[in-house]
Amino acid sequence: MERKKIQRDICAFLIPVYRTPLITSEMIFTLAKMKDKYLKCSFVIIADNSDKYMNAYPYIVRNARKMGLNVGYYIVDGCLYPAKINNLATIVSSDFVCAVDSSHIPYPTNDKPIAETIASWASGINGLMRIGYMGDSVSYPVVGKKFIECVGYLYQPIC
Repeated sequence: MERKKIQRDICAFLIPVYRTPLITSEMIFTLAKMKDKYLKCSFVIIADNSDKYMNAYPYIVRNARKMGLNVGYYIVDGCLYPAKINNLATIVSSDFVCAVDSSHIPYPTNDKPIAETIASWASGINGLMRIGYMGDSVSYPVVGKKFIECVGYLYQPIC
């Protein structure tokens, strides 16, 4: 039996949520309708196990996957916001990581898919180590996975 090669995403968008299933579903389904803009990208909903709406997120993910969006979810154990992001930033399979909230859609203003915009922004010898914004195309900080692996976190841990 031949093994299927897993393709690494250009960017993983991490979306921590807490008691926002309606806002989150609206965002995810909007992204699914524009899935061509998000080729080679993945979206990860980070739900908290103390969220009384936690059971809604698997349904949101399942329906968005049926629409063709590369989306998944993780359930974390009530840790603080920076820890939620840091825990997932180190394990997602992508070249870049971007944390967004459930009420904002990362939308490129040009005609290219967002992964192409990120790849061209990060081209060069230090591309995977780069931190910063991508000008007019994306207004969210995008951090190279190699940088996260070097320092061990995306957000500075609280002392």
